[in-house]
Amino acid sequence: LLETPLTLTLVGLVARSSTTGLPASPTQLFAQCLRTVCETWEDAKGPGSARDGLDALQRLDVLRRLGWEAQQGKSNTVSALAARRMLARVPAYAAAARAEAIVDGLASRNLLLRAETAGPGGLEVQRIGFAHPQFREYLAGAHFAAQIALDADAAAATMAAHWFDSAWLGVLRFAMTTVEHDAELRDELLRAASSAADPYRDLLHRAEFLVADLLARLASADAAVVSAVAECLEQAAITEPALRDEAARKLLALAPHAPVKPAIRRFAQGKGAALAFFGDAAGEHGESFAWRLRAIEALAAAGAGGEARTLALELP
Repeated sequence: LLETPLTLTLVGLVARSSTTGLPASPTQLFAQCLRTVCETWEDAKGPGSARDGLDALQRLDVLRRLGWEAQQGKSNTVSALAARRMLARVPAYAAAARAEAIVDGLASRNLLLRAETAGPGGLEVQRIGFAHPQFREYLAGAHFAAQIALDADAAAATMAAHWFDSAWLGVLRFAMTTVEHDAELRDELLRAASSAADPYRDLLHRAEFLVADLLARLASADAAVVSAVAECLEQAAITEPALRDEAARKLLALAPHAPVKPAIRRFAQGKGAALAFFGDAAGEHGESFAWRLRAIEALAAAGAGGEARTLALELP
């Protein structure tokens, strides 16, 4: 976030307005940036600039929808026409004049968006761009999280074509960390990802690998979801040579989750996933030793220091 003057300015705004210091996570930082910007939106416009006619909560809702619209096009910009049509589908903004006023209200330069007009000195907005790609990803993720809260099945349907698209991974990560402190929403999102339709599920295990990526960013989650993912990762490491290393890495990344510890313990003991790796040869430590050591380190990092020391003494 500190790589450009713009993002540094946003962090400065948060620091100036916060009474508790900067947020601890990137998602919280983006959320606070957006709240600050939405509350001071008109401050960044010059006298006589077009106003969007929105309050702070409505403005945040519109920005989330714009982020989703741009993300669907895999672009950092969205055309003014697409933005107006998108707003026209929302009852609160449906009137043509209302949608047009909102889009035109984005024309003046501000800290979050950049409006492209028709030529130098033009006033008609042609396209709206995000000042930083991660703002678009965060807003799209926050929009998806809000839709999960309204109707999890409908939200999952809108994500059907994107679950396994790498361009959407950042969006899903932001959505996940947006709802991480709401156990019900968190687990609904995880279950939706786990259930994502995939014709290659039995071969590639993409749904389980995706959920493992999301779980690695969480302190806790539904035990049944975690256990199912851990079992899949362990078996994928053992039986799928092409997936072995990735499955092993993702398994170890889940060490903080209690249901995963038995699989990692087996790994550290030279059982389970460790069976997929070559053992000692010619008096030298092979792959199995290196991975067993990583499993022991994962247990230690997850707070099982005593067990990790015992397992380390059992290494060849």
